[in-house]
Amino acid sequence: MTQAAGTRMKRLHGTTSRRMLRVLKLDGSVYPEIEHDPNGTWQATWVVALVAACAALGTVMLTSWKQWAILGAVLAALIHWLLWSGLEVVIGRMLFRRQVSGERQIRTLGYAQTPQLLAFFAFVPVVGPWLVLGTRVLTMLAGSQALRASLELHRREALAIRLVSFVTALMAAAGVRAVLGDVPFLAALLRP
Repeated sequence: MTQAAGTRMKRLHGTTSRRMLRVLKLDGSVYPEIEHDPNGTWQATWVVALVAACAALGTVMLTSWKQWAILGAVLAALIHWLLWSGLEVVIGRMLFRRQVSGERQIRTLGYAQTPQLLAFFAFVPVVGPWLVLGTRVLTMLAGSQALRASLELHRREALAIRLVSFVTALMAAAGVRAVLGDVPFLAALLRP
């Protein structure tokens, strides 16, 4: 790797990390910045991959190691992200007649997955399932901010889209996790 490429890589990771921290702080001003950054799609993919890795590690720490459970956690993170993004584009276009780029929505919602990194700690006795539930709520709030920025919606409109799309995507992802991880559906909802 050349020195210029190494410097560019460090700058991208620094930008990504700073944006992830802003998402965790629920700083809604980060989303227009992400939306218009042509590198944002790769960065969002990296965020979702990191979330998937944390979900897989959290799954391993929570249960005995099962290769299908890990695959289910990774696939669930990717399915949730892509389905969530697609649903919001469709709902936004149909209900509110907003034109939004699917790629821009993927960027912002990829970053909105950041709070789910904390779901790694699902293995902590007693608090783990509550922590996972909390990360889901934070992710929904972060996604609502992303949606408001990309579709330029009012708070109530964004929340309506958010609830429908988030719950639909979460159920689909939990279904995959339940089938591949050989766990009950309700348990899959509370796992990383």
